[in-house]
Amino acid sequence: MGWADRTLASDFMQISPMVRSFVPFFSLIDRKGEIRAQYQGSDPVFTGDQAANLRPEIVKLLDEGGPAKSGGKARARRK
Repeated sequence: MGWADRTLASDFMQISPMVRSFVPFFSLIDRKGEIRAQYQGSDPVFTGDQAANLRPEIVKLLDEGGPAKSGGKARARRK
C-alpha cells in the first residue's frame, strides 16, 4: 500500500500519458523488485470479490519463494 503523485505513479508503472488511466493503481511486485502484474481502477479484477480475483496471482508469487531483495528500486516488467 502506498501513495504517490500521478506523474510518479504513471512513470513507475510505465503508463503512457496518452492513455486515460483510472485509480486505484494496483501493482504486484515480486521479491526481485519486478512488477509482475498491474491493474487500474477500470480493470475487471476490481469488480465482485476482489480477494478471490487477486488471490491466484498473489499465491503464485508467494509460492516462488526465495529471499527478498534488500533495498533497491522496483524494476518495471510488464506481464
